[in-house]
Amino acid sequence: MTPVMDFSQIEDLQPVPPGDYEVEVTKATYGMSKNENPKIDIELTILNGAQEGRIVFDSLVYNANAMPFTKKKLIGIGYDSAARLEFDAGLAEDLIGRTCRISVKMQKSRQIDPDTGEPYPDRPRVNAYYPLRTSLKDLLA
Repeated sequence: MTPVMDFSQIEDLQPVPPGDYEVEVTKATYGMSKNENPKIDIELTILNGAQEGRIVFDSLVYNANAMPFTKKKLIGIGYDSAARLEFDAGLAEDLIGRTCRISVKMQKSRQIDPDTGEPYPDRPRVNAYYPLRTSLKDLLA
């Protein structure tokens, strides 16, 4: 028997809503960006709450403009602030299994859908990374 897809019975996937989430890095892939800069694409799986099991994507990019952001992300994922890391496939592998908290915000799309002429929908964006051991008191200090 051939499987049949009834689109009327399939709900559209909704973006992860803004908020703070405990996540695990479940996939990290080393490669090059469009501009030929080294990057690591990471997949973050939400560990609990109403969004448990949902996936959020982000990237770590190695270039002069992105380094302050990449540094903050890596510290939030649990690397020491004085670390000296080789930005390569070994780092990508080491990221897998690490846990942290992330803050997700909605980012307005700047691109236009060529078929409709309308802007693409807003999308969730990881705004910040925090070590799980960080308390609110530590963040405010």
